[in-house]
Amino acid sequence: MGEQGKLDVVKIANSALSVVGNSLGGTDPPTLARAGGDYILSNGGFFFYANAATNPNAFASVGPTSSTQHTVGIDPAYVPHYKKLEGEDNTYLWSGPSLKTALNLRAKEFQYRINRIRTPLSRVPGSLAHASQRNERLVIVIIGTDKYLFAYTASSRKFGVDLNKMRKLIGIFLQHFQNTALGRASQVLNLDGGGSIYLSWNSGSRERMIAAGDGGNGDFQGSGANARVENPRMVTTLLKITPR
Repeated sequence: MGEQGKLDVVKIANSALSVVGNSLGGTDPPTLARAGGDYILSNGGFFFYANAATNPNAFASVGPTSSTQHTVGIDPAYVPHYKKLEGEDNTYLWSGPSLKTALNLRAKEFQYRINRIRTPLSRVPGSLAHASQRNERLVIVIIGTDKYLFAYTASSRKFGVDLNKMRKLIGIFLQHFQNTALGRASQVLNLDGGGSIYLSWNSGSRERMIAAGDGGNGDFQGSGANARVENPRMVTTLLKITPR
């Protein structure tokens, strides 16, 4: 982790997870904030990122989710790497790759460019070719009934981390600050990162931003209780994690 990056870690002990989001047209994260009670709000899985006015697949979830039937299939190259994330209320989404074990970032499906040319797999919806690239990251870790969200954001995408480095950071944190290990986790799952990252703590009618990605245009660094993200990216699925 360099000077230009920031790692935020949120632990929600003995918590319940729910997958939420509009059934069509995407969801503006702030519309699900400040909704009463105490909870963490985070963006979720991958989706078809396009202009809704010109592309009927815009905001379709990549892979099945309980929040919408508007979905596109996971590319066969990535099916082995996507895993189901299911809440205690049986809501769910699919995302990836799983980081329970280190990735072979030299594998074909994780090549974003070859000889400076974008690979075909880097262009499919829900591509995981970015795994080998520097980027802003969001990962959920589940150990027993405890849930952790790890957000790595940076002043520029070039100061981000590949997914093996993100996995290493998570392992170091768990070992040194939680006296536990990745091997104890039932799930270590990469969520949509980059400009989709939206992570906030909500209590009653108040929202406190923790982390947000700007897709390489500068990390959200607001630390005040009233700090807001300007024009957050519309997403398809979000996670609502509530202490029990």
